Amino acid sequence: MTDCHILRKLKQARLDAGLSQLKAGKFIHCSQSTLCKKERGDRRFFAEELLQLCYLYKISPKDFIEKRRKRSKKKSDIKG
Repeated sequence: MTDCHILRKLKQARLDAGLSQLKAGKFIHCSQSTLCKKERGDRRFFAEELLQLCYLYKISPKDFIEKRRKRSKKKSDIKG
């Protein structure tokens, strides 16, 4: 996953939940530095990790998918 928009939203959700990278990393069984790299896009998230973080942050995975679809549709409208 390298979509900067999704990564920013995920990081913001962690901050909104009042969680540190250390606590969130422990929840998905990775170190703080690994979570930092994943949030920056240097490493990829596994799908299961994303689902676990959504649960922890009390957000829906649909929030990321729906907004991305809307954005993709707008781009395709411009091309066509």
